[in-house]
Amino acid sequence: MMQFTEEQRKAHESKIHLMEEMIKYAAKQLDIYKRRCESTEATIKEQDELLRQYQETIGRLSRDSNAIAQALPEQGSDAVNDAAWLLHDLLAEGGPLTGFQFNNLKGSFYGAMKVALGISVPEKPQ
Repeated sequence: MMQFTEEQRKAHESKIHLMEEMIKYAAKQLDIYKRRCESTEATIKEQDELLRQYQETIGRLSRDSNAIAQALPEQGSDAVNDAAWLLHDLLAEGGPLTGFQFNNLKGSFYGAMKVALGISVPEKPQ
């Protein structure tokens, strides 16, 4: 059997210690990588769920918007005219509005209703 000198034995132990430290470091890095993978997988699942909820909400809003658009009377209807007159009366409390101002007011009021309700009503050809 081969005999080692004290110096060789210390060098050998030092190499073993260094290898043990490298193995510990590699194990820590592997653990960190594993946790990141698990975290990424959880994040992807959360993002998929958020995307599903978002798409569901967009679909619901789209259906609701279409229902409101179908219920919104045309600009020339009596309901819009009555609402515009009510607005006129409220605005005219501080002084009269001209017929020109009122006619512009109806279109503006109708446009504001569409914006407030978040809908787009296609323009009808005249």
